[in-house]
Amino acid sequence: NSRKKKNLRTIITLPTGSAKNPKMLDHNLRNVGSTVYKNDFYPTVSIVLQTDSGSLEINADFDTGATSSFADYDLLKSHHVVEPYENEYVEISRHLSETFGCVSRLINVEVKLSSGAVLRRTLPFNCVEKWNKSPFVRINPRRTALAGRDIFLELQPSVTLDFANRRTTISAPTTA
Repeated sequence: NSRKKKNLRTIITLPTGSAKNPKMLDHNLRNVGSTVYKNDFYPTVSIVLQTDSGSLEINADFDTGATSSFADYDLLKSHHVVEPYENEYVEISRHLSETFGCVSRLINVEVKLSSGAVLRRTLPFNCVEKWNKSPFVRINPRRTALAGRDIFLELQPSVTLDFANRRTTISAPTTA
């Protein structure tokens, strides 16, 4: 059991020469992505999705209205982050009143802080088939991933959305 608990905890990796105290880490500034609507923007976060076979850094739209996270299955396969299974189960779900197919995979998810520190956790991630025809690109055609609340509820960082300057600030977790 202790081994299991150890694997489930959030890991903070500090870069060489950084502060030893995670509370002292710098803020992470991210751009905000535009949508198909005039003067409308999505906050974005840089995440790294990786497994033993591959890794991919994605600038994902951050959607606090989404309980789960989603990414382009073909993009993840092309970077060997995921491999297709024979006879894999494709779940049919709905987003914005449209159906889409996806498979769930356990993927190491990293959120980088500007200091170079990394918050890391293995989480289920929804890999969406035919992403470019899915409802996930209706609002933002350039979107390749949607980061939902699941990542941030697990990693527990501080997130500030600065709409005036179109930035998302992500800082190290703080203790209460």
